[in-house]
Amino acid sequence: MFELDGTFDKAVGDQAMAFFGVPFRPEDHAQRAVTAALWIVKTLEDMIDDDESLRVGGGVGNGEAFIGNVSEGEVRDFTVIGDIANTAARLQSLAEPGEVMIMEETHRWLTGKHPEASQSSC
Repeated sequence: MFELDGTFDKAVGDQAMAFFGVPFRPEDHAQRAVTAALWIVKTLEDMIDDDESLRVGGGVGNGEAFIGNVSEGEVRDFTVIGDIANTAARLQSLAEPGEVMIMEETHRWLTGKHPEASQSSC
């Protein structure tokens, strides 16, 4: 993910979130996000082999969001907030093991670049 200029945001429960396009290379952020998701899912699927309890899937969306420091005091959380973050999390929860789900808008934007990614109407 870092090789693709992605920023790790947080891990909550069984989900991890990253974002692309801020502060690096906004022009191809969706392509890099899908590439990273496909790589992460494939790598983890290869590592866990036949352990059915550790199956992984991914979700990718692109759109407008608030990205910045949240919280008060000395410790602040640089994070993404908005519908797009929630949609990507929902897509991840819908993904079958070994699958990456992407938004319809993201799919249109990337047509032909990642045919192995499924599409959802979330």
